[in-house]
This record gives sequence, structure tokens and C-alpha cells, in this order.
Amino acid sequence: IAPRLVQSEQDARKAMELALGRGGDQVVVKDGTDYRFYGGKRQHDPRQSRVKARLFSKALFQLFENSGDVFIMGHKNSDMDCLGAALGVMTCANHVGAHAYIVIDAINTTIEDAVHTLERSGASSLIITPAQASEMMKQDSVLVVVDTQRASNTVAPELLTQTEHIVLIDHHRRNADYIDNATLHYLETRASSASEMVTEVMQYFADNVKPAAFTCSALLAGITVDTKQFAFNVGSRTFDAAGYLRRNGADHRTH
Repeated sequence: IAPRLVQSEQDARKAMELALGRGGDQVVVKDGTDYRFYGGKRQHDPRQSRVKARLFSKALFQLFENSGDVFIMGHKNSDMDCLGAALGVMTCANHVGAHAYIVIDAINTTIEDAVHTLERSGASSLIITPAQASEMMKQDSVLVVVDTQRASNTVAPELLTQTEHIVLIDHHRRNADYIDNATLHYLETRASSASEMVTEVMQYFADNVKPAAFTCSALLAGITVDTKQFAFNVGSRTFDAAGYLRRNGADHRTH
């Protein structure tokens, strides 16, 4: 009986973590080996405090400064929110002198124009395949996962086992197969997009971070796509992020 009680307590704690990670206003029930979710329809209050973003940005600065190369990957079938967020993280990594790479499995029609623009600018070597990333990664490398927190949904799940330093940045509700061994995580279900979150991270990362105009355009494109032209799930911080990107050279005609 005792082992069953211990297992039941562990399952209950994981269910509670899942509920809190998905916004808190719901019930999580374990059904066999799966979890079922009930509720979660309440409209979230707008985000007010930026303390979480500030603390995460400073911790990320220290991690990048004291680790090796940085590898950034998102979900399968990457979209502009995923690519924009990855470019923003790359900007932060480059600021502290780290070599950063974006891991993409396949270039689809959603991101091909942006990727081709990067290639024409001479940055094609910064976009690598999962196989290349696997060969290049070392134990002190940092793996940043953007726009997803599900291991099975990442571009290359096998990379999660090749480093001890994993960072999560995501705005989706937590699922049962979330990555649970992250060194740092910034999870905000009330954010409009991963691009909005990374835009804030760039602002607090260091005083003199200067993102390239193309990076700002990609981030603005990511926000625009995920908010359906600023018509869905937006708040004051969404418009603040967009304003920052426009001031730094984002071209709205590129998305």
C-alpha cells in the first residue's frame, strides 16, 4: 500500500504543477498513463508586472556569459513566431560574445522568405540542421527552446539529452509531456506570442543591446501572425513590444 500512496502523491503533485502551468483555473485528472484537462476557459487578466521578465533576462545573461555555444530550436514546422523569437535570443547570445545557432529541420513556406533573406545577408552558417547541432553540441552548451515546451514537439528531441543547460521560453499552456529539467524557464500563458516575450527579454538583457532591423522585423512578424493582425490575445505589453521593434527598424511590410 505504501508504494501506491507514494506514487499517488507524486501523480497528484505533477497534476497540480500542470494545472498551475496552464493558468491554474482548471482540473487535471490522471487517466491511466495520460492526463485529462477540464476547465481553463477563464479570460486571463492582463499582465502588469514585468518583474518576471527582468529576473529571467538577468539570469539568462549570466548563463550565456558563463557557458559555451548557444543552440536555439523551436517546434516542428516552424513559423515566424518561432523564427523571430530564435533571432531575438541569438541577438542576446551574440551580445555577450557567445556563438549562437538556430536549429531548423525543414524550411517551409511560412519562413522560407525570411531564411532566404538571412542567407543573402551571409548568415546562412547560423542556421543548422539537427544533425549538425548534435555534432557541435558540448556538455557546456546552452539549448534554448522557444515557442513550445513539449519535448515531442521540438525540432530535435534528442538534443535535449546532450546538454545540462536547457532554457524554455513559451506562451502556450503546459501539456503532460513538458520539458521538466530546464535550467531556466520563462513561461507566460498570458503573452500573445514567444516573439513578444523575447522582445521584452532583449530590452532587459542589457542596456546597450541593439537588435538588427531584420531581427526586429521578424519579431514583429511573429507577434502579428500569432495575434492575427493584433486582433486576438493582445494587451498593452503587446503594443509596447511592437512599438520598441518599430523604433529599432522593424519594417511592417515584411510580414
